[in-house]
Amino acid sequence: MPASFSQTKPPADTSRPPTLRVGVDVGGSKIEAIAIDNDMQAVGRAVGKTDVASPERLLAAIERVVIDTLAA
Repeated sequence: MPASFSQTKPPADTSRPPTLRVGVDVGGSKIEAIAIDNDMQAVGRAVGKTDVASPERLLAAIERVVIDTLAA
C-alpha cells in the first residue's frame, strides 16, 4: 500500500521575523527566480534573459531578476 502524505501545512512559525527565500534558475537562454515566504507561499516571480557576454554581465542579469522578484 503506498504511503500517504498529509496535505496540511504546519502552522507558521511566528517566533521568527518574516523571512523571504529566493530561488534562482540560470539557464542557457533565461533566468527565472521565485521568492517564497515563511509559509512557503510564492510572493514574487521574475524572468530575464541570460547574458553570457561576460561574467560581470551574467551577474548583473541575475541581480536584475532577483531585484524584480523582490519588487513583485
